[in-house]
Amino acid sequence: MKHALILRHQLFEHAGSLAAVLAARGFAVEYVEAPLAELSGLDVVSPDLLVLLGGPVGVYESDRYPFLAQELSLAEQRIAAQKPVIGICLGAQILASVLGAQVGPGRGKEIGWLPIDYALEAASTPLRLLAEAPQLLHWHGDVFTLPDGARSLASTALTPHQIFDYQGFLLGFQCHPEVLAGEFEAWLVGNALEIAQEGLDPVALRDEARRYGPALQAAASRCFAHWLAERGL
Repeated sequence: MKHALILRHQLFEHAGSLAAVLAARGFAVEYVEAPLAELSGLDVVSPDLLVLLGGPVGVYESDRYPFLAQELSLAEQRIAAQKPVIGICLGAQILASVLGAQVGPGRGKEIGWLPIDYALEAASTPLRLLAEAPQLLHWHGDVFTLPDGARSLASTALTPHQIFDYQGFLLGFQCHPEVLAGEFEAWLVGNALEIAQEGLDPVALRDEARRYGPALQAAASRCFAHWLAERGL
């Protein structure tokens, strides 16, 4: 059976629609709770797929959150092996950082359901299927520069590199294609303090999730499935 290893940073930010696609394609899905686990001896090279999920800390905060240094080392091992890896939000920032990008606070936080602009190159990738969703979920304040050798495949006004790929085996999303429409309430509760601090309306966010979430879930599932199939997974 194929093996997908998923590093998670908080419970409600799980692999969502990606996990369902993996199960349907015959993967055994294994979660590792990155802040709690002993990461130094974790084998991230053997699994068929490695997934690094999102979280509320910054790549540059390893002095405050020491597990980040270990996770960066694991990402470096996986990239050196050139085996399939997907990063989402913090996960994408970790991959970008290992590839030499600068990661830091952007010009403002990007939270909510927003459209993104796809680069012309995205039309020849599985992202053409993700583009069928009119809006994606965004929940971040940090951004990253584009690593050398990577392709920037999508952007928004505040985030020039929303999605990037690298040498055919790595795919990074600053946005959240994986979110499940029926579980968005957990995002609202888990981020209640930030929602209040940013002056956002949870009622509006919930309504937008009902409007855009199902289409995103369907489009992301097709996108993930095609990306995996192209890599023989």
